[in-house]
Amino acid sequence: MELLFNAPVTNHHYRFQCIPAQDAAQRIQTLSCRVEPSGSVWFVTDGFGNTACAGEILESHDFLRVNCEGAVLTDIGSSRDEELQYLFLCLTVLTQPESNVREFYGEI
Repeated sequence: MELLFNAPVTNHHYRFQCIPAQDAAQRIQTLSCRVEPSGSVWFVTDGFGNTACAGEILESHDFLRVNCEGAVLTDIGSSRDEELQYLFLCLTVLTQPESNVREFYGEI
């Protein structure tokens, strides 16, 4: 993902909620996030158990480029705590699945 700013920014703090939740059916095996321009990067977990990539860039910059990648081990034979497990553990209008995703989940 890349953000382009209209003017240079400094003392920039960010948080990207782009990491899937873990449960009995899926576990993150590897995870890395690269950020440009370089700055401090760390992983945080909120009160709902969601993991996010966070960081800060103190120097002046006019763009932010983030690339998070990794591998997730899935076990479709494991039961989940809920009928339909969501990408994020705290549902919002932006994170709840649409009907086509619910239908697909029912097929697998």
